[in-house]
Amino acid sequence: MPSPADIASIIKNIGDAYDIKFENINDDDIAKNKLASDIQQDDSEVSDDDPRKIYDDGSSYTFDSFTGFVPNLETFSIGDIAPDPNLYPRRIEQNLDEALRLSQMCLQLRQSYMELARLRNDTKFKLEEFFRLDKVHKREVTAGVYKLPWQEAQDDVVALTDASAQTLAQQKIVEDMINNNGSGPGYSGILSSGSVTGYITAAAQLAQDSASFNQPEIHGGTTQTITYRAGFDAATWYTALASAKASAAQLKGRLDTAKRKNIYLKKDEIFRTHRAAISKYLAILQASEFARKTSAINYNERLIQQGDLFRANLKCLIERVFALRDGLHDSYNIKIDLKDPARGKILDKVSIWLVDVQNAVTKYRRQQRSLVRSVWSDAISVSGKGGPNGSLDMLQTRFVVDSTSIPSQTSLLRGVSFEYLGQQQQPISLSVLPPAGAYVAAVRSDGQPDTLQFGRIFAVTASLDLKPQHSDVLWNGSAMGEWQIAGLFNQSAGSIDHIIMHLWLAEL
Repeated sequence: MPSPADIASIIKNIGDAYDIKFENINDDDIAKNKLASDIQQDDSEVSDDDPRKIYDDGSSYTFDSFTGFVPNLETFSIGDIAPDPNLYPRRIEQNLDEALRLSQMCLQLRQSYMELARLRNDTKFKLEEFFRLDKVHKREVTAGVYKLPWQEAQDDVVALTDASAQTLAQQKIVEDMINNNGSGPGYSGILSSGSVTGYITAAAQLAQDSASFNQPEIHGGTTQTITYRAGFDAATWYTALASAKASAAQLKGRLDTAKRKNIYLKKDEIFRTHRAAISKYLAILQASEFARKTSAINYNERLIQQGDLFRANLKCLIERVFALRDGLHDSYNIKIDLKDPARGKILDKVSIWLVDVQNAVTKYRRQQRSLVRSVWSDAISVSGKGGPNGSLDMLQTRFVVDSTSIPSQTSLLRGVSFEYLGQQQQPISLSVLPPAGAYVAAVRSDGQPDTLQFGRIFAVTASLDLKPQHSDVLWNGSAMGEWQIAGLFNQSAGSIDHIIMHLWLAEL
C-alpha cells in the first residue's frame, strides 16, 4: 500500500499532468459546500431545500472559465512561416507530391490528436471526479453512512425484543383465562370448563327465578342460549391464542435474524471501510500511470507530442505550398488563388487548394508532349592537363541553344545527356555550366558557380540507351542560352571531334 507521502506525490503529478486544481477541490469541499454545516446538525435543523440549492446553483464545483480543455493544434498563422529558398518553385511535381503526402500526414495526425484529446479529457474529468467524490465520501463516512446499517439492525433488535415480550404477554393472558387451575389475576381460569359451566348454570337459574310463568321452559332456553354463546366466545379466544403464538414465533425468527445482522453489520463497517480503502488506493495507483513520464497511457504527454509532430509537418507543408504557388504561375502559367487561411483553418484550406492544384496540373500535363532534341557543340579546344595527377587532357567547348535549336520558346527542360563523335576509345567526363534560365545554380565556397557533373560519356552508338540526367536540377528550366562545357579525356586514346547534347523537353 502506498504511504501518505507516496500518495501526495502521485496526486501532485496527476494535477500537474492534467491541470487539475486540487486547491479548488478542497475549497469546494470545505468553504462552498452548503451541506458541510448540515452534517453536524440534528434532523430538525436541516433545511429541506439545501440539497436542491447545491444541485441547482453550482456551488459544489469551482469553475474558472472556458479557456479550452484541448490545446489548439494550429498555434501559428501561415504568415509566420517563411518560404524556404532550398525548395525550388520550378520543381512543381516534386513539391506537389510532397505537399500531398504532408497534407495526408497532417490529416492523420489531427485525427489521432482528436482521439488522444478525447482520451485525455475523459481521463482528466474522471480523475477530477474521483478526487471530488472521494471528498464527498469522506463526509458520508463522517456522517455515519457505514454505521447506519448496523444501527438500523440494532433498532430492529430493540423493537422486536419489545414486540416479542408484548406478544408473549398477550399469549399468557389467554392461557391464564382458559387454565382450569388458573390463579392470580381476576381473569385467571375465567374460560375454564368449570367456570363456564358454573356461569351457564347460574345464568339459567337466575332467569328461571326472575320469571313469573313458564319457568322450566325459560330455564332450558337460557341454558341453551348461554351455552351457545360460551362456545362461540371460547372459539374466539382460542383463535386469539393461536394468533398470538404465531406472532410470537414470527417475531422470534425476525429477532434472531436482526441480532445476527446487527453482529455482522458492526463488523461490516470495518469490511466496507477496508474495501473502499483498497479501491481508492488501487485507483490512485492506476491514476499514477496516467501521469507517469513516457507512459503509454499518459494521454496528456502523448497529446503534446502529437501536437508538436503535427505542427512540424504543417510547417513543412506550408513551405511547399509557397514554392508550389510560385512555380505554378512562373512555369505553367497556372494561377489558383490561395488567400492566407485563418489560424486553425490552415490545414483544411490548404488541403482543398491542393486538390484543385493537382487537378489543374494533371490537365496541364496531358497537354504536354515529351520529346528529345539534340544540339551539336561548337569547335572543341584542348589545352592543359587535369584529373588525377594531371594525367588527363582538358577540353573546352560550348553549346548555343536558340530558336533554331528549339522551335518552341516555352519548352521546359526535363534533363540532359551527352555523347561524342570521334576516335576516343574511353569514356570521358564533363563539367557543365548551364545558362542562367536552366537551373538555380548554387555558389561554391570559392565563389564560383556550381557546375553539373556528367561521367561515363561514351561515343555515339545505337545500342546505348540514353537517359536524362540531373532532372531534379533542370526540371522546368529553359534550355535557351549558352552552355559552357569543360571536360577530361585521354587524348592518346583517340580524338574527340564533336560533343552532342541531348535535351529532354516538354512542350505544349
